Order: sequence, then structure tokens, then C-alpha cells
Amino acid sequence: MKLAIGTITYNDITGLNGLIDSIDYDYVDVHFVIDGRFPNHPGKYNYSVGLELNNDKIYYESLSDYESVKRQRYVDLCSQYSIDALIILDSDEFVDKNNTDWPKFIQEISDTIVDQCGKSYVHNVYSLDNEDYGVIHKRPRLWILPSEMIYVNGSHKIFKNKYHNYDLNKDGRMYEGNRQFSFRFLNSNTFRTKMRRVDHDNYIFGWLIPYEEAIKKNKRK
Repeated sequence: MKLAIGTITYNDITGLNGLIDSIDYDYVDVHFVIDGRFPNHPGKYNYSVGLELNNDKIYYESLSDYESVKRQRYVDLCSQYSIDALIILDSDEFVDKNNTDWPKFIQEISDTIVDQCGKSYVHNVYSLDNEDYGVIHKRPRLWILPSEMIYVNGSHKIFKNKYHNYDLNKDGRMYEGNRQFSFRFLNSNTFRTKMRRVDHDNYIFGWLIPYEEAIKKNKRK
């Protein structure tokens, strides 16, 4: 069983290093890092200036494009690397070491692949967001047979299987299983500088969310 982590980032070197430090690479085959400027992001450069990655399991690629395009890139790489399972973690997130059991998690993924009989599904894993006062969320971040998946409608929140019409939820996304996994990640802006947080919020709330909401409304017409 081959496991990959997929990350998109831009000008968040401190956050990315925090994520990398939290990962036990003994259980990860490859970590795809797709780095580049997002449209309408206030950053000056097309890549993260000064970024140094000294880990032979990290695949780095510079790509400046829309959120969904950058995310699709690490999904496409899963086919090239024959990846069985993908965990999606962004550079403002990191593995919760106190609530993650890597050997058990790997076995749970292997069991899930067998139980699904070769079908590609998206599963929830738990996350803790420090800005929500300790609220635990379910996030669709574990993708089984990710090379069969594709982001659709120009949105990074809508995805489906390229070959099969499996169950979709009310938002048009792949069915997210209710299995519980021995893995949890934390979402935190504590690694980011104040200016980096301002740039991030301006991009997310000032452009990305309105942009993707407009796409969703047009699809409903």
C-alpha cells in the first residue's frame, strides 16, 4: 500500500516547515508539494522565495494557477506514482502527533481498500481548528485510489470519480465514508506572520469564496 500526502502552498515557508516536521515519513511514500501564486493573491512572486526542502520523499513543483488546478496536479501525480491513498494537508495544518497512530492508521487504510473492493472513495478524518475554540471537524481529506478522482466545476470543494458515478452528497461531492481513522490533524495560523495571514484572508474571503460561489450559482441555472 502506497500512501502520499498532497499539499498546495504559496509564500508560507514557516507553515510548510511546521507541517513537514509533524509528518512521520517512515509511513509516507511521497509528499507532493505544489507551490505557486494563486490568481488575485497579493504576493509579488510566482513561487515561495527562499523555500528549501531537504527531504528525498518530497516532490516539489512550482505551479501558479487556480486552487482547483493546483490541487488536481497532486491528484494526477498519484497515477504516476501508483498511489493507493492520499492525505490532503495544507501548509497551515499539521499532524496531531498526540492523536495519530501511524502504524494503526496504515492498517486501517489497507483494510478500507480491501473492503471497498477496488472502488475509489473519499473519507473523512478528524481535524481540530484552533480558531473554532477546540471544535473537532470532519474533513474529506483521505482519498482512496486518488488517481481516479477529478476536481470539477472549477471548485476545490467539488470532486468526483472520473470513471464511475458513485454516490454524491448534496454538494455534488463524492460520498464521504463514516469510518473512524487513527489520524487527526490540526489547523492553525500560529506559524504565519501577521502580514501572511492578512494576505491569506484577503485571497480566501475577498476572491476565492466569491469566485467559487459564482461558479456554483451558474451551474444551478
